[in-house]
Amino acid sequence: MSAGETVLTVEEANLRLPLVRAIVRDAVGLKQDVLARQDRLIELRERYPEKDDEASPYSEEVHDMEKSLHADEQKIAGFAIELEDVAAELMNAEQGLVEFDSVLEGRPVRLSWKYDEPEVCFWREEDEEPIDRKPLQLTEAG
Repeated sequence: MSAGETVLTVEEANLRLPLVRAIVRDAVGLKQDVLARQDRLIELRERYPEKDDEASPYSEEVHDMEKSLHADEQKIAGFAIELEDVAAELMNAEQGLVEFDSVLEGRPVRLSWKYDEPEVCFWREEDEEPIDRKPLQLTEAG
């Protein structure tokens, strides 16, 4: 089990999705912005490398960008803490991947949900990677 140790059923996890979805929406949007600015920062550093005796024409922009990137990474960490408060764990902010501790067939597992999914429909074994998630079996025909 993860640090939260709150074990949820699929139904309990789905009941938390409105709040989880709102938090993850903010985290995904901010992460996409952070990644775009990181790309810009790399481009500026490659195009205008700092020299010992002179600053590049973009030194101030680079410095400001580094500060704002750090602050936004801290905001994303804050979103992860908000999710922990509702027994969810942000596994990947870029993908909007969240997991919940659960038990299936008597063994501990991780329920898996992505931001674009309507409800919790996947799970994985605790010792598997998040990418190894499998669909939950429907309990009713249909």
